Amino acid sequence: MLTLYYRPSCPCSLRVRLVLAEKLLPFSRRVVGEEDSPPELVELSGGKVPVIMDGSFAVSDSTVISEYLEDAFARPALRPPDARGRAVIRSAMKRIDTELMGPVEEFTEKGRDHGEQAITAKMHDALSVWEHTHRDNGLLFGMEFSLADAWLIAALEKALLAGWELPADFPRLHRWHARMRERASVRTERLMPPA
Repeated sequence: MLTLYYRPSCPCSLRVRLVLAEKLLPFSRRVVGEEDSPPELVELSGGKVPVIMDGSFAVSDSTVISEYLEDAFARPALRPPDARGRAVIRSAMKRIDTELMGPVEEFTEKGRDHGEQAITAKMHDALSVWEHTHRDNGLLFGMEFSLADAWLIAALEKALLAGWELPADFPRLHRWHARMRERASVRTERLMPPA
């Protein structure tokens, strides 16, 4: 049985929960408080989430966990079968981490009133890449749902929870976001504000 240690407000935890939900994998939940990490989590990852346990085997870091779940539970696949396609998805995940998550976290920490223009400009620039990557049919990289979709939806949901709004000049992203919010995985696995 899989066990996931996570924080409901953590976008990295949301990524893993989306992957688990898309793969229809049952798992037990260990919700971790914002300031309180159970001793076993401290031992496994220094108190950082997410961490997944598969029996006695522990894996931390959302990227490593998602890759592990893809390898261990191949169907349904959330990355293409070919090496090039998988490299494209990994590159997209890394790009979301390096270019988008920083400004999203900054916006979340500082709030709407402190340097909002500079932060939202960074977010706008980072998202413009994804506006042009999406096809008119609303798919990212031609898949119904991929690991890159999990990464992007987690970043957007974190920003929206903090009070940011998706700019109107991103019609493809708006269509994609509406389609993502219709998925059962996204409807059931939502970010929650910190307690």
